Amino acid sequence: MYGAYQDITSEKLALNALKVSEERFALTTSGSGDGLWDYDIKERKIWFSPRFRTLLGYKNEQDFPNNLESWENALYEEIRICTRYI
Repeated sequence: MYGAYQDITSEKLALNALKVSEERFALTTSGSGDGLWDYDIKERKIWFSPRFRTLLGYKNEQDFPNNLESWENALYEEIRICTRYI
């Protein structure tokens, strides 16, 4: 019979800390009333919080999806022209 052993204590602790951090972030964003968005320049991915959508007058992610096109369409025409070069 053969076996292997690997101590995953540090991984479990890191996952638990991440879970706690995510829960705190969710509580903070939902309780603050602030609208948040995040843009990953390298991956060209964008995320909008539900409150951010509400502040812009949208009800859900289907009305204002997490993509750059949604963001660009929400901008004034003068700003849209400038963002094409970024």
